[in-house]
Amino acid sequence: MDTTKNRGSVWRKWDLHVHTPESDGYKGTWKEFKKQLESADCDVIGINDYFSIAGYTKIKEEIDKGTLDIGSKVVLPVVEMRMTDLLQNRHTTTGGATSFNFHLIFSDELDVADIENFIKSLESDDTTIGSDYNDKSKLKNKKVAFSDTLKKLNKDKKFINKFLIWIPYDEYGGIGDIDPCSDKWIKAEFIKKSHILGSSNQKQIDFFLWKSSLKKDGTPKFTQTQFESWFGSKKPCVKGSDSHSDTDAIGKLKDKDSKPIEKSCWIKADSTFEGLKQITYEPANRVFIGENKPKQPINTINSISLNFEENAKVGDNTFCFAGKNRDYQLSPYFNCFVGGRGSGKSTLLNFLGNHAKDKSSSDSFWSKLKPSFDSTDRNIFNFYGTEDFEFLGQSEIESFATDKEKFTQAIYNRANAKSSNALDSYEKGIKESKKKLDDIIQLVKEVKELTTKKEGYTKEKTTLENSLKIIKSEEYKELTQSISGVSEKRKALTQWKDKVSDLLEKLVELNDKNNSIDVTSKEGREKAYYSAKNKIQEAIELLKTDFSDDDSKENELTERLEEFQEKLANIAKKSGYTNENLSQIQQAPQRISELDSDIKELDKDIKQKTDKINGLDNLIQEANTIKSDFENEINAVLAPLQNLLKSEFEKNSGVDIKHISLEYGFDTSNACKTFANEFYNFFAKPFNFSGETKVVRFISENEKVFLEGNKEEIVALLRKDDYGTQYMDFLKKIFEVNSNFLIFKSIRAKHLYDVKASAKIDVIYGDKSIEHASFGQKCTSVIVILLLFGTAPLIIDEPEAHLDSSLIANYLVPLLKQKKNERQIIFATHNANFVINGDAEKIFVLKNDDNKTRIIETTIENTKHRDELLKLEGGKEAFEKRGYKLNIK
Repeated sequence: MDTTKNRGSVWRKWDLHVHTPESDGYKGTWKEFKKQLESADCDVIGINDYFSIAGYTKIKEEIDKGTLDIGSKVVLPVVEMRMTDLLQNRHTTTGGATSFNFHLIFSDELDVADIENFIKSLESDDTTIGSDYNDKSKLKNKKVAFSDTLKKLNKDKKFINKFLIWIPYDEYGGIGDIDPCSDKWIKAEFIKKSHILGSSNQKQIDFFLWKSSLKKDGTPKFTQTQFESWFGSKKPCVKGSDSHSDTDAIGKLKDKDSKPIEKSCWIKADSTFEGLKQITYEPANRVFIGENKPKQPINTINSISLNFEENAKVGDNTFCFAGKNRDYQLSPYFNCFVGGRGSGKSTLLNFLGNHAKDKSSSDSFWSKLKPSFDSTDRNIFNFYGTEDFEFLGQSEIESFATDKEKFTQAIYNRANAKSSNALDSYEKGIKESKKKLDDIIQLVKEVKELTTKKEGYTKEKTTLENSLKIIKSEEYKELTQSISGVSEKRKALTQWKDKVSDLLEKLVELNDKNNSIDVTSKEGREKAYYSAKNKIQEAIELLKTDFSDDDSKENELTERLEEFQEKLANIAKKSGYTNENLSQIQQAPQRISELDSDIKELDKDIKQKTDKINGLDNLIQEANTIKSDFENEINAVLAPLQNLLKSEFEKNSGVDIKHISLEYGFDTSNACKTFANEFYNFFAKPFNFSGETKVVRFISENEKVFLEGNKEEIVALLRKDDYGTQYMDFLKKIFEVNSNFLIFKSIRAKHLYDVKASAKIDVIYGDKSIEHASFGQKCTSVIVILLLFGTAPLIIDEPEAHLDSSLIANYLVPLLKQKKNERQIIFATHNANFVINGDAEKIFVLKNDDNKTRIIETTIENTKHRDELLKLEGGKEAFEKRGYKLNIK
């Protein structure tokens, strides 16, 4: 796609203070100047001469004749003058200037002759300018009355809205910051005594040309903030090269020694006189001084592409974009789609909505429309740029406003994104902790089972040992010892063979899986793979060793064991024992040996599991730490937004809206309830009890004890005399066993630190939760929060629904203007305040004629299509609020 197409008001390099060889004191020839002009890295150039536009006229003539090619650069006529109606001799101690310079910049749409005639008609302190118009040395020293000049301009209809005034703030004829000038001097003497800055004429000054000398730290001697406080209203500050020779770099600024520095003046506007006007209404967002143009939002949708068949329909009607085949560039900042009902602005946004994070509202939109085409088909509607963006349909704002849980989740998701997935990392940590706690629960269960098993083995062993003590004979004792020894050897041999067999089986299985792998990796990894595979194969062959010797030895041990058992039976028979007793006595030595071995294995297993269980408190502390870190992070993420909400509320003074704030909290009641449910479900079956509701209610009613208490405190609660119910007996039985309390602690910790399940962010409107606000207030809060919170492109279809016009103009618009520099915003809207005073960088006007929609691309400064913007709801009022110089008819 062609990425050079119009993206609306964009940052361009401007230099409004470029002198030509027509200026007195210029060093260089016209030939050199024209070369410099042709190669200048600048989009708009203000051709500036003293009391003359002769240089500008010459440039225009050569461009028209084709003898000067400046490409797409635009030149504007500038006239630099000196005024008499100001404090005189302001630099007497330095011998400086005794007058004050000001500049007039005219629209390039004006007739050059009209500008020239106006200049010649001006009266200076000694004569009219006209007689000296071609004498550069005389013109530079002329001085005129600023007030009279201004009156004359405003009386002539040709110049109304076709000129701007700026004064320089520098050491070259401006408000001078060379010694002895200081902020004190400017405030006490200059402003008070000047007829310009101390009078209503100050309102006629549109901006300052800033070329301040620098302090030691490299910052301007006087700041923009000081200007605001001195002159009572904010004025944009632009910078210019003040080029006076062919060696000066047009577009490059100068430092205090008049040396070029690597900075330029960037203005976000069309490269027209109307574009320049916009800086007087948007000084903070339209002017930037720096080496590189201001950064734009990182993630943006760069363009959309339409490609519809002529026979495309919605329902039974021809689709308004049928036959449309075009690409449209979007601004990386603020885009507005405007148009009447049925023009298709919502339709375009819902095409994008099909591919958003949440496309539910778009699904609903298209299901009602019933198109003849697949709205998700990217062959008919496509977009280029980021695939990660948010879309809010017309019903989405209402949905968020009425569903607190959904709204809270939306805020949380945005907080997560803003923290660069840090919240996700904490959630993963908690998830891992929960798994470890589940492992502890399983270990406790296993230890209980192993302990019960050991107790059974121990009882059996004791019984068998007692039976062997009945016969008292040395031969009997020797036989029992021999049987025990042979039995241990045979069992060890059997276990060894079983382990080898098990290992062999697993290796064969692993090898079979490896054989099915399609190896397409690089050479180094292939080598490692085959090396490992070969080693596995070697191990398999080794383990296939003939175990016939071991089998023979095992048979030998079995024969000896049977021989010893037969002798033992004969001794018992001679002692008068029954056949049943004989069987027990005969098997006892071997069984005792096996039980000893099994008990040792159980002890080892129990110890290993118990050691892990003993780490429970450390696991709980680990989960607590993760939760604490999570809360610190989310509060840090919310803090800038909180500050911005507070600042904008204070600016609005509460006229249109109450203070909106966010409160993070952990929903302890929810954690207690989910914990109680899992606790009940774990113990209900083994204790054969049914009564979940009563147990959960009791734990919830005694939340503090069950969530914070130790075993003794919980048992004390359960022992109270006024309880005597089945569910209380159930709880008492559970806590009688220490191991059950370990399970209880583990389950409790799983829920008490689960920030994913129980974290909450409440929206506070005024001093109450948002759920107690009116529907309109809820919608306002939703728009504000979702607008400010996030970095991905935000697309909203008719955000003005349910919102008061005053609130939009006085509260939402200022927020919007701040946020659009950080994230791309796309609205479909009828409200002019969003478009005009929100300073939309790109506007798409949709006009439906005979069920066919035309899309007009424009900007605020484009006068050709301004009538279309005036038709918006409140369009004229919005333009009037923006500024009277926009020439509203």
